[in-house]
Amino acid sequence: RGLYHMFVVVVPGTFHDWNAPRDIIHLTSKDLAVWKFESKLPLSSNRTIDPYIFKLDNGSWRLWYKDEVDHGYIHYVNSPDLYQWTVGGVAINDRPSEGPIVFHWRGSIWMIVDAWCGLGVYKSSDALHWTPQKENLLAGAGDLPTDRSEGHHADVAISNGRAFLYYFVQQEGPDMVPNKPESANRSVLQAVELTEQDGQLKADRNRPTFVSLAPAGDRYR
Repeated sequence: RGLYHMFVVVVPGTFHDWNAPRDIIHLTSKDLAVWKFESKLPLSSNRTIDPYIFKLDNGSWRLWYKDEVDHGYIHYVNSPDLYQWTVGGVAINDRPSEGPIVFHWRGSIWMIVDAWCGLGVYKSSDALHWTPQKENLLAGAGDLPTDRSEGHHADVAISNGRAFLYYFVQQEGPDMVPNKPESANRSVLQAVELTEQDGQLKADRNRPTFVSLAPAGDRYR
């Protein structure tokens, strides 16, 4: 309706350790250049990161985030209009994780999280109750150059029924550059096409991925 919305983590300062507040705030803009502060979201603690928002079938909104105080579990809040928010509760508490993303594909709602041993996958019919997938995506290492460690923080683009998973890896191991400082921490973005087999998501990172994106529609669907 003529406005852009941004939900972003704010750390108020530069710190030498993790002992600092981290809040999620809401900003709006008409031109992507000048931003207006709207609110600080009422969340479960002041150690929150990685917001991800999704439009529900009833037209309301749900935002997931990591609560670092509560064991690193994924929590959520609800809103009818992006301005008024109410605390929802815990979404994922079978393990700590971060970087949740949510998307609708092939008749189900999926959540992917960074579990630090690949990407954890959860499936839902209502974006409220989640069933974990037994196997993580992109665990371990791939075979292709610059893709030889586990996948981290992801997002998904859906186009013409195809789902493309974007993720990053760090260049520890054979792809390090010996004469470059901190080479093991150099990050490379990768893409792989998702498939679904028997209700489970799969990602064959060792096959070439040819991305073809149609003009953007409603990214929440």
